Amino acid sequence: MVANGLNFNLEDVKMKKKLRVGMIGYGFMGKAHTNAFRQAAKFFPDLPYEPELKIFCARNKDRANQFASNWGYEKVVTDWRDVVESNEIDLIDINNTTPFQALEILIRLKKRNGF
Repeated sequence: MVANGLNFNLEDVKMKKKLRVGMIGYGFMGKAHTNAFRQAAKFFPDLPYEPELKIFCARNKDRANQFASNWGYEKVVTDWRDVVESNEIDLIDINNTTPFQALEILIRLKKRNGF
């Protein structure tokens, strides 16, 4: 097939399932993990998923908006519960230094998903 002057085989075009990401925290690890999601296809070309930066969460709204705008997140929230309770995401990446909050998030996810 020829499209826009380019030859390609439809068999070679693979549709990847979107993996909708919710990120909590914008420190060093938030940046590192966001970059990893954006670069995943370059390192793993056969990856069956395409990460989609859906929701970003941090307490400081201004800094969260700046981070989300810089990295390409679609939505910003300041309450982590909004991420956990959202049906818009498939994966939550928790990047904070408070283990108790991470534990609470896991407990809520467990209840939400019926585990």
